[in-house]
Amino acid sequence: PNDIGSARLDRSQLQYLDPKYLTFNNGDVRYKNLKLNVFCAMDVAWSDSNLADYTAIAVIGVDSEGFIYILDLDRFKTTKFHVYYDAAVSLQSKWGFRRMKVESNAGGKLVAQEIENLVRKNGGNLVIDCQHSSGNMGKKQERWAAILEPKYESKSVYHFKGGLMSIYEEELMSSRPRHDDIKDAVCMAIEISKSPSGSRKLTLKD
Repeated sequence: PNDIGSARLDRSQLQYLDPKYLTFNNGDVRYKNLKLNVFCAMDVAWSDSNLADYTAIAVIGVDSEGFIYILDLDRFKTTKFHVYYDAAVSLQSKWGFRRMKVESNAGGKLVAQEIENLVRKNGGNLVIDCQHSSGNMGKKQERWAAILEPKYESKSVYHFKGGLMSIYEEELMSSRPRHDDIKDAVCMAIEISKSPSGSRKLTLKD
């Protein structure tokens, strides 16, 4: 268990999206009329054990001012390749990202290869980028401290309320969460994210 004193962040640093400002138009995603570059990452859990971690997928958007929006989350337990594939392409269909990062440790490499095979067989256009975590990338806690926590401390991240976002908040608030799969996926997505260049803010209409 984690007491309040063990929390890495506090709830005053959480900020929430207002769904009415999120718009879609032919693959163009905007928040308050600022164009978002959309990125996706999958943290793979590969085990037949019911005690295994979840596989988690995070979709984020980044605007030209550097704000990050956690747009969607998914998590599940499976060892069936088509389940990984279905989850990935479902989110791609909704948000329009072209690439997905998969951390290819243990079974992650096999999952990435099979997703690529199914994308090709089904005529899709999702590109899978694999990255193997090496020792010099630092431990999870160090990566969270270097990548994720400063974004919250500077109040640069927004997310929705409820659903899996509530579980994500629990992971954020704890230095040693029971599960850290969603937090890992969000961290991976932020690592690869870039702000749009040359985008301009439109005038909001009432």
